[in-house]
Amino acid sequence: MELPKYLTTVTPLSKILAIILFVLLPVLGFIFGMEYKQMQIQSQPPTSTVFPTPIPIPIHTVPPISIPTPTNTIMPKITTSPTNNLTWDECVKMPGSTTLLLYPPVCVTSDGRRVTGPN
Repeated sequence: MELPKYLTTVTPLSKILAIILFVLLPVLGFIFGMEYKQMQIQSQPPTSTVFPTPIPIPIHTVPPISIPTPTNTIMPKITTSPTNNLTWDECVKMPGSTTLLLYPPVCVTSDGRRVTGPN
């Protein structure tokens, strides 16, 4: 089907009308959408969100593990302080001392003295 020539001809008036519609229609759609959303918000009853109180989770601590030292150690006993005069074996056997699982291991007495174990 052929359209008449006057309907398919591009004129200065049709160009201006196309530019106006190209700018005006998206702006009007945006304004209409904002008004519609505002009407939707106002028509809904206000709701409050209730969050449950978090339950604290208990944290269980693990007591330090005392590792027995081998009896046939070739490495010399090294202490952290030269004036300490406490050996690794003495520190491990003392009541209340703990062994830290580090490399090299460290024995800590109840009074705070530290002895570095064999490598």
